[in-house]
Amino acid sequence: MELFMQIGIVIIAIGSIILIYSIVQTMKVLRAAIEEMQLMIGQVRVDVSHISDDIKKAVHNTNEMTIDVKSKLSSLDSVFDAANDIGQTVQAFTGIAKQSATQLAVTIEEQQHPVKQSEKQLTSAIVDGVMSTLRIWKKVKGI
Repeated sequence: MELFMQIGIVIIAIGSIILIYSIVQTMKVLRAAIEEMQLMIGQVRVDVSHISDDIKKAVHNTNEMTIDVKSKLSSLDSVFDAANDIGQTVQAFTGIAKQSATQLAVTIEEQQHPVKQSEKQLTSAIVDGVMSTLRIWKKVKGI
């Protein structure tokens, strides 16, 4: 029985040596990994500081460009206002011209021929069709 105890102690000692050896190897690997991480963190800090400076410059340039664009756009406001006024004037003139032309056509037609009620309705339908076509044309053209 004493022999078995001695063999058991030897096996436990060998197992402990193997366990301690593998723990030491693991610690070496962990140490190398920690050192590599420290190097990477140092490099990341340097890179972040460079990127930070670049970002600050980009933001500053963007702010300057925004101010420049705003000032240029505000100088164009009068041009857009004038274009809007011209568009409204043309639209009003077109409306008046259409009404005048319609009234003139109806008046001339009535003076030249005494018109029956059905012919008046036909003429009115044609005039309405022309006016609708002009309205659609105006929307298509964006006047």
